[in-house]
Amino acid sequence: ESEMNPLIEKEVQQMLSEGRKAITIAKTLLKKKNLSQDTDAFLAVCRFMYQSGLYQMLIKTTITRLKKEKIIPWALIIEVLESLKMDIPKDKRDFFIEGIVAQKQIGAMLTSRQWDKYYPELADMRLAEIQKINENNNQLYIKLMEDLQFIQSQGVLKKEEEILKKLKKVDPNNPEIQEKWLQFREKWGRNIIHQKKTNLLNQSDFSIAISQEEKKQAEKIARSIKGILKKDNKSSYDMALFFSFIGYPYLSIQILKDHLDSMASQWLYLDLLLQSELYLDCLNFVDVMEEQYSEDPETVFALTYVRAKAYYGLGKKEKAKSILSDLLAVRPNYRLTYLLLKQWEAGVSDID
Repeated sequence: ESEMNPLIEKEVQQMLSEGRKAITIAKTLLKKKNLSQDTDAFLAVCRFMYQSGLYQMLIKTTITRLKKEKIIPWALIIEVLESLKMDIPKDKRDFFIEGIVAQKQIGAMLTSRQWDKYYPELADMRLAEIQKINENNNQLYIKLMEDLQFIQSQGVLKKEEEILKKLKKVDPNNPEIQEKWLQFREKWGRNIIHQKKTNLLNQSDFSIAISQEEKKQAEKIARSIKGILKKDNKSSYDMALFFSFIGYPYLSIQILKDHLDSMASQWLYLDLLLQSELYLDCLNFVDVMEEQYSEDPETVFALTYVRAKAYYGLGKKEKAKSILSDLLAVRPNYRLTYLLLKQWEAGVSDID
């Protein structure tokens, strides 16, 4: 079944939220000025009528369009006719098949097999269409992956997000794309945190130390927020990220610590622990993550980098430098590790 046009879907959802009936929504959509020129939008409206059981309206709309020799929803009409158990003469069925081919709507027949019994060739046409779609998707996939590789090397996060969204649409179940999306979310979160930390570090009166009073206040606010999160657990990451962004990392920790069910939330949690100088907690959680992702060398590598920063924060500077040196022996081209080690050797406390 094809996806509904995003703009039409948005309008439908809006009108449904206003309590409008399906027939009223359909009439409103059919009156849209540009609908006659926008084939995709028109077919989306037809699908809404079909899904809403507005068969009479759908057939009437189709007849009107047919007289004007415009695109009509062939597959949907076939489904309606078959559901009504109507006996369609062969010449009329032939007319439908000719229309489907002429208006290049074989794709719309991918999930409709009602007339395969009359036209066995539909199965071959459907297979050819699927192969064509797969070939086009494969070509698009290769191009998008090449674009993604280039954009990642340039560090343009907004463009990277756009390409990844296109990839998810091309192949939503591809585990490689899902992993790249997760990595992007982590990178995006870290980028925001980095920007906020840079801004705070540039303030002359900046102090990362958290007083007991601040901790009590943060924990009090966190308790209220957790009540909200019980109803909407999915918003915990975004809420924690927001409070971190506005300069309350400890409050973010309190919000996030019971919602560490994704890699993105776990990486944010580690960053927050470092920001709040909770180095022992950070080291403990690094151990937890290392055990969880023991079969992922890239993640273990990144966690070792975090461990070095935590040890440095605890004052165990030689141990921290030794860890980074070992990392560089394995990954000599890892620039961030090299820069951090050089800064530490020069006596500069940290970089992000």
